[in-house]
Amino acid sequence: MGEPVAVNAGEWSLRGSRYYTVHTYFFARVAEADASGTRDDGFGHRWWTRDELDATTERIFPPGLAVLLNDLFQGVRHERPVTLDW
Repeated sequence: MGEPVAVNAGEWSLRGSRYYTVHTYFFARVAEADASGTRDDGFGHRWWTRDELDATTERIFPPGLAVLLNDLFQGVRHERPVTLDW
């Protein structure tokens, strides 16, 4: 998948348990996507198109993801992975 394009890390809790998570993000273009095998983390998930991300008023995690994706689709690649807010 190539080099990571972004990272972020932080603490969170779910059902009384505390966690510390480090996320590493990669950018890949695919013809079709299927998330049916993805494990449910309790927050819900689904695949979004670029247009859906641009148009949504919903909270997207991590903050800054939609802006980073717009850069990547325009061919802008940073020298090092971008650190996104938690």
